[in-house]
Amino acid sequence: MAFSLFADLEQAELEVPTCETIDGMIISTTKKIPPKPDQRLRLTLRPRVVFSPNDYLTLSGHIYFKYALTGETRVDGRRDLRKDALARLEMKLPSDLKWAQKLSFILEYQYHYDSVPPFLTVADLKKYNLTEEVRAENIHHQVLFKLAIEF
Repeated sequence: MAFSLFADLEQAELEVPTCETIDGMIISTTKKIPPKPDQRLRLTLRPRVVFSPNDYLTLSGHIYFKYALTGETRVDGRRDLRKDALARLEMKLPSDLKWAQKLSFILEYQYHYDSVPPFLTVADLKKYNLTEEVRAENIHHQVLFKLAIEF
C-alpha cells in the first residue's frame, strides 16, 4: 500500500449545448467554455497486488484513489474523487535469443474515472446561461496488447 500527496492543476474545456435563432430558425450549436485552471492538493492511496504462479506468468493490478483535500471537495453532494486502475497480465516467452534477455506478451486494461466537473465561477455560469447543476463524469477505458523486449 502506497500513500502520497500531490498537487494537480486542472485545465479542462466544457462543451455546452446552446440554441440560436437565425432568420427565425432555431439552430442547435455548442460553445466551448475554458474554465479557470483549478489547483488541488490530493491524497493518493495505491494498493497493489502482484501474483506470479510461475516464472513465465505474472498477474498484477493496482488502483489509485485520489481524494481532493483542498478546493471544492464536494459538488452536488458527490466527493471529488479520481480513480485510475490498471490490470496487467504478462506472459514471458521461453527463448534462447542471443539479442534479448526477455521477450513477453502483455495484456493490459486501464480505467480512469473523474467524478466532478471542472470548477466554474458564478460569472461563467451567468455568461453562458448555465444552471449550477453542471454535471460531468469522465470515464475512460483502454485495452492494450504489447510485445515487450528487454535487452
